[in-house]
Amino acid sequence: MCGFCLPYLSEEETATLICDSYGMLRPGGLLYLSFVEGDPAGSGYKVSSTGLRTYFYYHHEESLRQQLAGSGFGDIHAYWVPYTRAGGEEEMHTILTARKETRV
Repeated sequence: MCGFCLPYLSEEETATLICDSYGMLRPGGLLYLSFVEGDPAGSGYKVSSTGLRTYFYYHHEESLRQQLAGSGFGDIHAYWVPYTRAGGEEEMHTILTARKETRV
């Protein structure tokens, strides 16, 4: 499970995570990823409600689906969860689940 870690990983780091996860999971194992959908070019620093600055990465759902499939994952599903940030800003969190295919 990688609950909301993708916003803190670049596209390259995310690709490595997906590939490495496939190698670590048993056949039939499930990978859970969550992130905020958006143009990666729009990634940048965000300031938390406590004043901490953190670099925040956006990801395209379709790109992640392609990476998952290309790494051997199947049974890919998406879910969306509305989230209200401190200060009232609304954003949609995307969850992708993917199963490690069993090879025959």
